[in-house]
Amino acid sequence: MIILDEKKREVYIYDMIGPSWLGLDSGDALVEALNTLGPGDVSIRINSPGGDVFEGFAMYNAIKRHEGVVTTHNDALVASAATFPFLAGSVRKVAKLSSVMIHEASTFVAGRANDLMKAADLLEKINLQLAELYSKVSGKSVEDILQMMKEETWMDPKQAKEMKFAYEEEKGPDVNNRIVPQGMYKHTPENYLKPAMRLSAVKQRDESDRIRKLKIKSLTGIDFGVE
Repeated sequence: MIILDEKKREVYIYDMIGPSWLGLDSGDALVEALNTLGPGDVSIRINSPGGDVFEGFAMYNAIKRHEGVVTTHNDALVASAATFPFLAGSVRKVAKLSSVMIHEASTFVAGRANDLMKAADLLEKINLQLAELYSKVSGKSVEDILQMMKEETWMDPKQAKEMKFAYEEEKGPDVNNRIVPQGMYKHTPENYLKPAMRLSAVKQRDESDRIRKLKIKSLTGIDFGVE
């Protein structure tokens, strides 16, 4: 859910990017926030592991349409689809403790061979669109960018400025940067991963659930599959 601070004229993209019906930060929510603020200068603060590429495209285009100077801030992490709204800013700033990540598009698909080939073709087209955007910003060749995407490239503030993704570095707010789900990307730095649930906690939960089922069986005779 996108957060709006009307007094400061700030918009916060602080979650995964995806459809609003899933409760994620969506393109339509950003459009609504910008419409609420109206014309004029706006700051958009981002701390997001990315998500849906098309929602990210919608965010990019909404920011580009806005009447006024839009300053985008990388408060901790701008990864994957979150790079689109970030790069749409007329002024782009990165916090001293932050990262930017670009990678190839990915998806889940099931079906016949033709369905899989269509999905692969779509991913290649999206990868080219992304590479062209990153190339236009950085001045690097599309081929070089495609290789960086293939390798899943993580950039610190200095590297983000060298790539012209950001113009300047700032102190930035103290925010939670452990926002990337385990297994979401191949090379996520440890300090960005959400803490994994401890095995002991899982075992305790399973044991309490087993005891609860035994009590229900003894009282009602209903067997919920106690092992």
